[in-house]
Amino acid sequence: MKGFAVKPLPPDKVQVALLYQTCKPADPGEFIKQINKVIAFTGLRFEDTLYGHGRNFFFTGGGLYIQVEQSDNPLSAGGFQQTLSSPFTRISFPEADQAVRSHASHVLISIGKGIPMPSITGINLPETGLSQGEFSIVMTLAQVATNFFFHRAAPMAVHWGQSNILMSGKAYGSLAQQPDPMPLYIHPSLFSSRAVIGGRQVIGFRTFGAAHFLGKEIVFNEAPVPLDWMLSRVYSFVATMRERGELPPAGDSFGTSADEIIRISYNTPSPEDPEEFIGLTLERCPDFGIGDMPEGVETPRPPSEPATPPHAAPQPRPAPSSTLRPSPPPRPERRPYGSRSVFGKRGLH
Repeated sequence: MKGFAVKPLPPDKVQVALLYQTCKPADPGEFIKQINKVIAFTGLRFEDTLYGHGRNFFFTGGGLYIQVEQSDNPLSAGGFQQTLSSPFTRISFPEADQAVRSHASHVLISIGKGIPMPSITGINLPETGLSQGEFSIVMTLAQVATNFFFHRAAPMAVHWGQSNILMSGKAYGSLAQQPDPMPLYIHPSLFSSRAVIGGRQVIGFRTFGAAHFLGKEIVFNEAPVPLDWMLSRVYSFVATMRERGELPPAGDSFGTSADEIIRISYNTPSPEDPEEFIGLTLERCPDFGIGDMPEGVETPRPPSEPATPPHAAPQPRPAPSSTLRPSPPPRPERRPYGSRSVFGKRGLH
């Protein structure tokens, strides 16, 4: 059965915040020279014309802009509310709350199409949407610009706004030189019914960020396997489908070995959950004894408690709350085995 084309839904812009005790300001000319040097392979070049003055400036090129704010003031805590409430943030970065509360200065990078529009109270100026190709370049630019400031002075924390991932400076450093670092691009909203199977508590998650690449978010249904194991499969799935430009049909499966089966399904939007998503269900994994479940034991359904999705990037002022509150879906229907993909072992991109 033939799949269907990927239709990405990229954000209007990408923002990254680096949190510091003491910000080390950069010279605009030095900054854009380094940016142009690193991104030369894309064919894009930013003009030397500087807009703004002092620590806050922006450059334009190829229909895009890159804006930098270097401030001796902290960012508003309101912009971090969603990510700090995420269980994944608490697990992956236990010191996140302290970093947000104690930072005294910051660098805020914004990259988008056209020119940056000012914020005017009471007036909502529309953002110019990014194409798929522009979004890929913008993500590269965001990483290159973040690396520039990161290598000047290691931050306490980095907030990657596209996915609302908040991580320590050390954690960002391990990803800084990776092309397409998927752990930066996808934020898992965790859920669990707390059922225990084979001595291990089940866990599942719903992504925030996958739709920017595939046009749909992903729900990995509960399974008694480690979270890192599940995330690695989602990273591989997103990277592979993004590269292929095609999503597999419902009923297909994939895995990183011939013995591993993760079944693919697609939900039907409903009033309770209007967002269309890709469902992944682990059916077989010999490493964790999954495949021949004892009779009468079923993989538990995710809870009905709504999960709060990650929010937008931090702003120098409180950001409005998201109105979306999708809940984890029920377990997808089991389908006959269809065609199958086996992903080779690959790094976390």
